[in-house]
Amino acid sequence: SQLRDLANHCATRMVAAALCPDVDRAAARAAELDAFCAGADVAMAVHVVPKRGGSLPATKVRGMAQALGLLLEPDGVFYATDEGGARIFSLANQDGPPFFSEQLAGMNVTGVTFSMDVPRLADGLAVWDRMLATARQLAQGVEGFVVDDNRVPLNEIGIERIRGQLADLYAAMRARDIHPGGPLALRLFS
Repeated sequence: SQLRDLANHCATRMVAAALCPDVDRAAARAAELDAFCAGADVAMAVHVVPKRGGSLPATKVRGMAQALGLLLEPDGVFYATDEGGARIFSLANQDGPPFFSEQLAGMNVTGVTFSMDVPRLADGLAVWDRMLATARQLAQGVEGFVVDDNRVPLNEIGIERIRGQLADLYAAMRARDIHPGGPLALRLFS
């Protein structure tokens, strides 16, 4: 409002006209965009936990993660990348310290979490499929199983429900000209 008023004042003094957007309309559009982004700023996660309770050896998790193509970064998190090297999903210790290389020997974890930042991915459904396949392979290798946030084993019905939610979210983003993984999405969902 102050910038508009200043522009109008300057234009009047220069015997000119200032074409300024309607501040109330711009504020309403900004509030609507903010509300949409708050609802769309989601991460999708699945967890791998041991079948018989207890814990998973961190060295076994590391070996499986690396065999599945995930890279352990200095922050103690494993990342999967796309062909261009961009991170597309992560694998982290579910509720403990990061996976620092020098501390893995003798370390056990109660579970691991795979997660993806939904609006920042150009092909989120393919990333979801890859993340889920990787989680299943890791679960098989460490004798665990894949569960949701409530520690309920994921079945095909739940997986398809999540795929549907992702498809709906991506369609809603595109309807607002926010292309998932595009420059605007990366700015809005940083």
